[in-house]
Amino acid sequence: MEKTQNSNLITATTTRFFDSEIPSDWKTYTNNQYGFELKYPLNTTVTDNPDGATVANWSVVSFRNTEKLDFTTWFNSYLYKISNRDCEFFGSNLSIGNYKSYLVSAVSMDDINCSDGGYYAVSDDNSKIVKFTFGHDPLPEGKLRQILLTFKFIK
Repeated sequence: MEKTQNSNLITATTTRFFDSEIPSDWKTYTNNQYGFELKYPLNTTVTDNPDGATVANWSVVSFRNTEKLDFTTWFNSYLYKISNRDCEFFGSNLSIGNYKSYLVSAVSMDDINCSDGGYYAVSDDNSKIVKFTFGHDPLPEGKLRQILLTFKFIK
């Protein structure tokens, strides 16, 4: 049986954190073009890229959701294509700022068509969506999670 749209959605994850949990010597990266910022350790490389930013060796890609659609509707409307037919939606085990976050992934190795898989964060008003994809994480244990906790959408 072939899927025609992604429909599986488990409740999004939201976690609150306090700035005091982040080391005071971290720098702040701000991307005004795409409307987000995050903090990162001094020895981490952060650069702009055409769609957002690169932090260490993982990417941050920003999308506008001008119609303010809920996440699954937005994904199915704008990213759904044959190369995403095996994607499923899950509540993320990785907290991204204080925002709703989702993991989009293929369920099994047999489901190979999920090219837009990754971790997604959605702004409170649904107007902005950011996707995080990770390569091998060169950061010390736990730093990736700490960086993601500092993520903020800005105007």
